[in-house]
Amino acid sequence: MLELYDNQLSETLPVGLSNLVNLAEFDVSTNLLFGDLSDTIHEEFREFKYLRQFSIYTNKFTGELPAKIRSWAEFEYIDVSTNYLTGSIPPDMCKMGKMKKLLMIQNNFTGGLLENYASCTSLIRLRFEGQVGLNIGEAKSLAHLFLANNRFSGELPMEISNASSLVEIRLTSNLFSGEIPVTIGSLNKLSKLLLQDNKFSGAIPESLGSCVSLNEINLAGNSFSGQIPKSLGSLPL
Repeated sequence: MLELYDNQLSETLPVGLSNLVNLAEFDVSTNLLFGDLSDTIHEEFREFKYLRQFSIYTNKFTGELPAKIRSWAEFEYIDVSTNYLTGSIPPDMCKMGKMKKLLMIQNNFTGGLLENYASCTSLIRLRFEGQVGLNIGEAKSLAHLFLANNRFSGELPMEISNASSLVEIRLTSNLFSGEIPVTIGSLNKLSKLLLQDNKFSGAIPESLGSCVSLNEINLAGNSFSGQIPKSLGSLPL
């Protein structure tokens, strides 16, 4: 285990880390580190067969994540949020079936993500930048869907009701539009629905009253119309 998070460390990652062949956890989050990960990770981290947790969030790293990163180790947790990473997100980081948390917001990635990761049965927390794909319903183990504070657009697909483990949906401050799908009432474990500051419209569905665990709803700053559903009165708000 190597944990150096929450410091003022700067410069690039040193040459020689590849000697730590038994390393299981690597965390240098919240520092001032920089450098091109395209070269650093490929050369220094590919020998880490036992690496399970890789966290470098809130630094100044650039470059791309290697496409073959999933073949190096059976990752359980990756957080590369808040850097300057580019390119496409490697498609198979969950292929080993161990990934639980994948956090990749506030970078400059291109392309989507959910089309590749919705079927990852081990994934319980996902934060990314991209569109909500139609196969979101395949994410049976996903508990937290965070897409807040970006510029995502499009509609919330009806298939989201099939992601039956969802506890929280947080789409705050984006450009989502259309109606809340009536199928959302099938999410019995959902406790937080935060859709404020988007462009949603139409009626608030009565089916929300069927979300028996829902104790926090924020739909402010949208264009909803019609009546307030009576069914909301049955919720533990």
